[in-house]
Amino acid sequence: MLGIDLESAIDFKVYLPSLETWFWGEMHKSACVLPPPVNPLAPPKVLMGCPLWGDEFVARFTTLCLPTLMAPRNRAALLGRCQVVFFTDAKSFKGINYLARDMTAAGLPTTVHVIPQPIMDFNNGIEYEKVHQAHKRLIARNAPAAEIEEAHRHSLAVGSTLNKYWLLGVTQQILVWMAGKAGMGFHSLFPDHLYAEAYFENMWRIAEQAPDGGIAQTGISADIHSCLPEIEKFRQADGSLVIPDLELGDMGWRHLHKQMRGNIMGKSDLATDMPNSHYMFWVGKERLHINCCHMNAVWIPPSKTSVAPIKLYNAIDTMLPLFMPKQVYIPDALDGLGFLEVSDNLKNESAPRVDFATYAATAWNQCHLSDDWNPFFEASCEVPIKEQTEYTEDAEIQKQQATVVAWLKAAKPLVKETLEAAQKKQEERIAALKAGLTNGAPKSKRALKRQMQAKKRHNGAEHHAGAD
Repeated sequence: MLGIDLESAIDFKVYLPSLETWFWGEMHKSACVLPPPVNPLAPPKVLMGCPLWGDEFVARFTTLCLPTLMAPRNRAALLGRCQVVFFTDAKSFKGINYLARDMTAAGLPTTVHVIPQPIMDFNNGIEYEKVHQAHKRLIARNAPAAEIEEAHRHSLAVGSTLNKYWLLGVTQQILVWMAGKAGMGFHSLFPDHLYAEAYFENMWRIAEQAPDGGIAQTGISADIHSCLPEIEKFRQADGSLVIPDLELGDMGWRHLHKQMRGNIMGKSDLATDMPNSHYMFWVGKERLHINCCHMNAVWIPPSKTSVAPIKLYNAIDTMLPLFMPKQVYIPDALDGLGFLEVSDNLKNESAPRVDFATYAATAWNQCHLSDDWNPFFEASCEVPIKEQTEYTEDAEIQKQQATVVAWLKAAKPLVKETLEAAQKKQEERIAALKAGLTNGAPKSKRALKRQMQAKKRHNGAEHHAGAD
């Protein structure tokens, strides 16, 4: 036990310190438990987990993701070699706890951790709504301008913390820590991902070829509403989903989510027509070729989880070079490592296309201007699809990919200069705002009125001077 009440320790005004308090609380609890003995001669094991709460995502996990884990070949590959961990909220705990019991009985040992409610309130927007309403009440009763401005700044500060990926990043850090202490590898599990029928069988096959190497991949997202009837065709009598790798990839391509449709390459002019994203893909004759500097951790070996850094608060896919070994395998279309994300219409469609300079700024900003991400820029992850009548030839795809990589590297110095200048301007604006609030803010309605009258007289004087 920690000896402190975590929930009372939450700072409602600042979300990130609250997450850090929770993170270290979880570390304290695990530090007093001895790690289990690990047989160095036994095959490696994997710990995988994710945040899981709310009716929608619990339904996606139980009806789509879990049934693909229970496909015979996946289940056989995981039996005796995996540990599943969920992070949920108090409201969902009862149902998730029953789910964990049933998964454990089915051969997938599962435990559940509860995220402190104040953190969940922040993540769900409750705290933002509270401060936003407080700001509106101050305006309605004509409160002093300084009060209104302070409440507005506070609402913006709280609003800026509503980033689900920070919570995801902290849970993933805890999971990697758990894996390392248990002598296990790590796999990023997501409740809205479906796995091909032999995904984990092939993960072990590839991992065994390089025991200290890692595996990383990215993929595509499909519209859950349009592809769900097709998914159901693969439902077995026992409820499992047995989907061949090719069928899963092709289904995703035919039901591609609107968020990804603007990221297709091939016929565009690289100088003037690029995705406004760090993600792009080409359509080949029988496969998709995806390039993205952020990839999911398919397999981080025990030799790396045991010495993993603590890098709050980003999700691991955005910090992958810090967690992966030097040798990382990126799957091709023949590896049988197919997965498919399913998303609803709440996700926005693709942003308008941009020129290469704008794309380069986005891409380099996403990888912190570090060359450690170059291998992920240069690598292409493949998704198998059925033969296409309209496609880009492999040679042309490789040529365009090489051009993008070369141009990105050439653009880095200018991007760095531009981003640093923008950061400096932002810091100057914040400093000026703070100075204005502390030095020049009116203390009352009467003071505000005098200030506005003085400004009006000053502007009038300037106007007459200009007329003269």
